[in-house]
Amino acid sequence: MDVTYNKSVEASSTLDGYPAQNAVNEDIRSWWSTASGNKGESLFVDMGAKAVVYAVQVNFGD
Repeated sequence: MDVTYNKSVEASSTLDGYPAQNAVNEDIRSWWSTASGNKGESLFVDMGAKAVVYAVQVNFGD
């Protein structure tokens, strides 16, 4: 179960057309992208409550 699906997100930056919300929408045709790609970029997800996270899955675009 994806505990981050459609949760509130905040990003250090976004590239036009690739908003932070895309990171949690479960649509493989969209994605979040930072504006710069520099070291230190980040994404924060507010899951609404404390949760135990057993795994993290990162999907990279082709």
